[in-house]
Amino acid sequence: MDITGRREAEETIRQNAARTQALDAVSRTLAEAGLDYHTMLNNVARTLSEMIGDLCLINLVSNDSQSIEITSLHHPDPSVVKEAAELRRRLPQGIDEDLSGQVLSSGQPQVTSYHSRETRQSLRPEYLEFMDRHNFHSAMGAPIRAQHQSYGTIVIYRGRAKPEFNLDDARFLEELGNRVGMAITNARLLTETERRLRYVQALRDIDVAITSSLELSITLNIVLEQVMAQLGTDTAAILLLNTHLQTLNYAAGRGFRTNAIQRTRLRLGESYAGRAALERQTITVPDLNIDPLQPQLMENLPGENFAAYFGTPLLAKGQVKGVLEVFHRSPMNPDEEWINYFEMLARQAAIAIDNANLFQEMQRSNTELILAYDATIEGWSHALDLRDRETEGHTQRVTRLTEQLARQMGVGDAQLIHIRRGALLHDIGKMGVPDRILQKEGDLTPEEWEVIRRHPKYAFEMLLPINYLRPALDIPYCHHERWDGQGYPRQLKAEQIPLAARIFSVVDVWDALTVDRHYRTAWPEEKVIQHLRDNSGTQFDPHVVDEFIKMIQDPASE
Repeated sequence: MDITGRREAEETIRQNAARTQALDAVSRTLAEAGLDYHTMLNNVARTLSEMIGDLCLINLVSNDSQSIEITSLHHPDPSVVKEAAELRRRLPQGIDEDLSGQVLSSGQPQVTSYHSRETRQSLRPEYLEFMDRHNFHSAMGAPIRAQHQSYGTIVIYRGRAKPEFNLDDARFLEELGNRVGMAITNARLLTETERRLRYVQALRDIDVAITSSLELSITLNIVLEQVMAQLGTDTAAILLLNTHLQTLNYAAGRGFRTNAIQRTRLRLGESYAGRAALERQTITVPDLNIDPLQPQLMENLPGENFAAYFGTPLLAKGQVKGVLEVFHRSPMNPDEEWINYFEMLARQAAIAIDNANLFQEMQRSNTELILAYDATIEGWSHALDLRDRETEGHTQRVTRLTEQLARQMGVGDAQLIHIRRGALLHDIGKMGVPDRILQKEGDLTPEEWEVIRRHPKYAFEMLLPINYLRPALDIPYCHHERWDGQGYPRQLKAEQIPLAARIFSVVDVWDALTVDRHYRTAWPEEKVIQHLRDNSGTQFDPHVVDEFIKMIQDPASE
């Protein structure tokens, strides 16, 4: 009986079953691979080698599209894998004598038999010898592609123990190639998404650093840390522009082997960084070995062995603040997205530098303004002393003692500045008292004393509209109040009187009694101390009196 038809049908069923099993196995491999498509391709090569052929190669087009690189290679015998890898190492793309090159150039699946005289004549001798030695008699290849993009090829070789490949096998392999291509696309897209998320997170970290700290060195180091982490460079440095000298000086750096970078001082237009600042554009040198400026760079940075350089200006509000530069110790040719992100990081750094400069300028302006305020206050107090010749020098003395006593009593530095200003201005209200009363030689009449007692209110009315002097009003307004409530102008009692005024009133009486006046000579210190004790609890706060006497009698408190 002629059973050829039945055997052919059985073989067809067997081949279809084998293809179905292989397709299922490859699909599971693709589904389980995740982001690591290199591991995925290794698993696919092993599956196809075990279920379809003997030797399986998966080749991907290089990033520069100039060659085909073996990505995955599998055969049951490791020695065959090693030999095949050496034979196929970085085969130039488009060599049609090789099956992978034919598939890639045509974009179609291919089947070849090594029995064919035409095929044997077209092969390189080393390829033919390899095929014969390992009994490979048939091969097929198919492109790996997705969304009209070719990633590479899958090539499978069979030994003599298995039937030769046919076009149906090749079409099946083409379907597998499409699935592998989609898996590579998805993995790369997901990897790209994760990388961009890292980029965004890095920018956010820099933003947080800018807003949370105005310490420039901290912010610059955070920027450099993100530059190296996200761009994958060996080193990074920031040079700041000295606007007076028009030079770029080292400000911060990471990853350098020596301290040579810290001596950097470049004129605008000098070297790569100087060019970036002068031309206001990014300077890229993917391979320093072929650039004429390389010897100068190596001379300035000995021992670093840099092979690539990228520098971009730090621009804020249209002004150059400096240069962000990165070095790499092997040539690198980054894509446009890398360059764009590099420039984006530079813009963030420029904002940080500009903010820090503005803050420093504001601090300097505030300091100068405060000094001007204090100088004005001291000028006023000096003018008052000159007007009242009997009290000349009184204001400076009581101000010094009031500050000293307040500090001894635990008053903080923030409040001390207001106490000092209040002491300097304690008699500012006397500007409203006529000279005929203020400088009268004899005793004052009750009406004249009434005018004198108005000077705290005059002080209040004069200083209240001045915002920065409002916290200093306690002394000018309340230093004539008494502990027993018999003072003026508001008859405040005990702790109703602000502490600053209670402190000052003791010091004021001390200075008045220990200095000569035209109507009496100065009292001895012992008599003044006794006077303070006698009036403790009536005119003065007892605790303040105790602290003042302790300070006066203790030389270490001076």
